[in-house]
Amino acid sequence: MNILVKNNESTFHQPRRLPFSEKRIVEAQVAEWLAQGIVELSSSEYCIPVVIVKKKNGT
Repeated sequence: MNILVKNNESTFHQPRRLPFSEKRIVEAQVAEWLAQGIVELSSSEYCIPVVIVKKKNGT
């Protein structure tokens, strides 16, 4: 998939620290997506922090 952007300005935000419990969840989910081929490793000048949203049931 290629995402076309309107300009060549890169977007970069400083990474935020995640609580240890959330960090483990994110690492597990990313590892699963990598194994399934849903996402792939890349090197890019674009960087946006992860946002974790809990479901209504608290998970």
